[in-house]
Amino acid sequence: QTRLLTLGCYSGEYGMVNLILKNVKIGCINVTSFDKTLYFHNVNNKNSLIYDLNSYRTYTPLTSACVSGNLSIIRILLRHNANTEQYDDSDRFPLLCASEQGHYDVVKYLLQKRSNVNQCNKYKETSLHRASYNGHYNVVKYLEQKGAEVNQCNDDNKSPLHKACKGGHTAIVKCLVNEGADVNQCSKANKSPLYNACKVGHTTIVEFLVDKGADVNQCSKANKSPLYNACKGGHTAIVEFLIDKGADVNQCSTNNMSPLYNACIGGHTDIVKCLIENGADVNQCDKSNISPLYEACKGGHTAVVEFLIEKEADINQCDTDNLSPLYEACKGGHIAVVEFLVDKGANVNQCSTNRMSPLYNACIGGHTAIVKFLVDKGADVNQCSKDNESPLYNACKGGHTVIVEFLIDKGADVNRCTTYDMSPLHIACIGGYTAIVKFLIENGADVNQCVKSNFSPLYRACEGGHTAVVEYLVENKADVNHCYKNNNSPLYAATRFYKRPYNRRHEDMLDIVQCLIQNGADVNQCTKSNESPLFGASGRGHFDVVKLLVQKGNDVNQCNTDAASSLHKASKKGYFNVVEYLVQQGANVNQQNGDGETPFCKAIRKGHLNVADYLVKNGVDVNQCNTDNESPVCSAAQTFEAQLKVVQYLVNVNQCCESNRSPLNWASYRGHIKVVELLLQNGAEVNKCSSYNASPLYQASEMGNFNVVEFLVKNGANVNQCNIVNQSPLFRASKRGYNAVVEFLVEKGADVNQCDTDNQSPLHKACGKGHKAVVEFLVENRADVNHCDKDNMSPLYKACEGGHKAVVEFLVENKADVNHCDKDDKSPLYAATRFYKCLDDRRHEDMLDIVQYLIQKGADVNQCTKSNESLLFVASSRGHFEVVKLLVQKGNDVNQCNTKAQSPLYKASEGGYFNVVEYLVEQGARVNQQNTDEETSLFKASRNGHLNVVEYLVQNGADVNQCNKDKKTPLYNAVFIRRFDMVKFLIENKADSPLQLSGWLNIF
Repeated sequence: QTRLLTLGCYSGEYGMVNLILKNVKIGCINVTSFDKTLYFHNVNNKNSLIYDLNSYRTYTPLTSACVSGNLSIIRILLRHNANTEQYDDSDRFPLLCASEQGHYDVVKYLLQKRSNVNQCNKYKETSLHRASYNGHYNVVKYLEQKGAEVNQCNDDNKSPLHKACKGGHTAIVKCLVNEGADVNQCSKANKSPLYNACKVGHTTIVEFLVDKGADVNQCSKANKSPLYNACKGGHTAIVEFLIDKGADVNQCSTNNMSPLYNACIGGHTDIVKCLIENGADVNQCDKSNISPLYEACKGGHTAVVEFLIEKEADINQCDTDNLSPLYEACKGGHIAVVEFLVDKGANVNQCSTNRMSPLYNACIGGHTAIVKFLVDKGADVNQCSKDNESPLYNACKGGHTVIVEFLIDKGADVNRCTTYDMSPLHIACIGGYTAIVKFLIENGADVNQCVKSNFSPLYRACEGGHTAVVEYLVENKADVNHCYKNNNSPLYAATRFYKRPYNRRHEDMLDIVQCLIQNGADVNQCTKSNESPLFGASGRGHFDVVKLLVQKGNDVNQCNTDAASSLHKASKKGYFNVVEYLVQQGANVNQQNGDGETPFCKAIRKGHLNVADYLVKNGVDVNQCNTDNESPVCSAAQTFEAQLKVVQYLVNVNQCCESNRSPLNWASYRGHIKVVELLLQNGAEVNKCSSYNASPLYQASEMGNFNVVEFLVKNGANVNQCNIVNQSPLFRASKRGYNAVVEFLVEKGADVNQCDTDNQSPLHKACGKGHKAVVEFLVENRADVNHCDKDNMSPLYKACEGGHKAVVEFLVENKADVNHCDKDDKSPLYAATRFYKCLDDRRHEDMLDIVQYLIQKGADVNQCTKSNESLLFVASSRGHFEVVKLLVQKGNDVNQCNTKAQSPLYKASEGGYFNVVEYLVEQGARVNQQNTDEETSLFKASRNGHLNVVEYLVQNGADVNQCNKDKKTPLYNAVFIRRFDMVKFLIENKADSPLQLSGWLNIF
């Protein structure tokens, strides 16, 4: 009903909404519609209902109406007591939706109805945030008039002014500032509104903000200034304005990138000139020692390069990898920059740490003019990289014929090999560059030169399917039978060449095979795994090659070391013409490979119906099982519905594999409804279970295959049939969150309280995974909210453990016991505080909300576990600062220790949670409390390398010389983990230096 009402509101059809409200329960007006649902699709101005399997609508009826801006419908809903501050499941509320869309009349009406103008969503965003970002001036103005807080920040500490600046909405920016918005309010990343305006180039806004007192040198956490951003974006007018207002032209980011550096990256010549004229350091490098000149050369910005050098930029300044500006210019093919740099004294043979020269890079890119220029200026044509790759090698690799000819003419070594023994000829053969191959051989390249793994140039050419190269190599006495280390011959490589979507390459491959055979290639040469050329050709579907090889004497039943034949390979790939030919030539259709699989089994597993048909007609044993006792029918049932005809061939529909899984079991698991129907029509047992007692219905429910579940139940499947650990189909569907399956099974009599061998119910599983819709349905259908498993854990405990806020609230509202503890005396509140801190701040906030909610509902904050761990102990060990504060305020003892005498401070120090450590000490935590191993909080912090915690504890009276029971001190720990900064600090604070540390300290 909620879904229908929400759809009506979203459509904007007044009459439809009135009609729906006459026929639905009033209670659904403030409920969220949250599932895979219908939506209205407008085609030719006509609304049609579409069921979208991938779309989720999470609106309430009122938020839906506010999005569409239909005031008439909103009035109807409010007359029916719709809540103006109700959140939907995406945490949107009516005023936010209307403000975001700019529906002024709706905003005005909602505020007249006393909506909270400062209401926030889960990200702490107000309606003013959304209106400001989307540029709705009249809405912003009205919200301000009604008391909207202009400096209210979201969870990223961004104010509405931030949003307006980012969107470039000048009028809104002025409106907000005039109403008291803080122009220097920074986000969590310390980005100011001015920072955002500079980044996107809104000049008018920048000028206005600075005029209103914005700090032009306010930097982000990454130390990026507004000027840095303006330079990066190429906003010249803003750059000039900021400099005129006192912006620091040499302010660098944490990566040591200056504004000039950024301007050079973008090639913004006017900005570069402006910065240098105002004192920017032309040689200021980033942390990788990359200079502004380097970046300008990299981008090919000639005018910038010329200006920088004119202003005394270091022309040979290299980065940490010893890459020079010339190197980058050559890499990018910027000939004008290259010529200018060399004319100004750049070293043409300056190499990187990997010994790559400018010429090396120019050859990679195929920049002919640069190559010729560098060689004319004295570049070494045989200078190799650390892998011994020469400029010639790289030119051959790229197929740059003109460069290859030029380099050889200038003395390049044609047989110079890499550290892997790859010659220029090898790499040219791999690429299929015939002209280069010919030129290299004419100039003395060795046609039989092999790499370390014994690949010859001919093998590489065959592998790539390069006919002309192969023919030329053979004409020049390349060895046609030379094999590489796995005994793969050139002929084998040619037969394995992949079939291309265009016939020309396939014809090339056939030509190569014929050429090799005509020149003496051994057609029976097998690899180390006993694969023949016929095996390779069959696996690639090369029909003409298969015929040729059989005619030349290849054995059609020759198997590899895994007992797989050529027919196996062709059947698996579905090459019908190859299969047909091999069978005609006497291939054994019932040959089993090492796994006991026949060619037929391979064919049906991959869904090749025509191949399977043919093999059946030629005498294959359709009931032959593999080594896992899996029959072909099991394979067919697992795969696609294209195998229906194959299944019809198979006689034993109840034949099972080794784990006693029947074909019906497999088909149900995979969701192949047509196969399921066929199997049942042919007498398959609907309740036949596997060796783990898993029924077909169990398998279908586990995978959420609703249509299969429905069909099986209609055909007599037992909805309460459990597996070997007593898990029912409902149990599995609940765990996976398949709401439709859950509802159907319960409707058909599934026991909602059926537990597994661990005494966990379907509700336990749904709560643990956070499937709210499933939880609600199960509870509505009398699932026991306080049922406990064998460890005495309740559904509420599981929901708290997973951090599922909505589920927790629902369970408590339905009388779940908030103080029920498990066998170790751990309460739901304990589980919530123990919930791991996520990278997702939202989940962390959920955990805090859960803790607060449980306490409000009467949870005992002083409940300890059997090992005497308090809630504060657990929250401290996880670094949940807000929870720690809340628990201390609620009376938790900051010095309460567990049975190992470990305190909350000890655990916070162990994890390095500085803010928690600081707060606990301020609240009276004992800094020198020792555990049963005589370890203090300082000892643990030093052992784990948390210097800031170590410093704070020492400053607050921690004993730097307190030993543990093994006589090890914090100083010992610092030395052991090799933290010089910590060693230095501890010694400065009078830490003793034991004799056993003297050697280490001398090293430090």
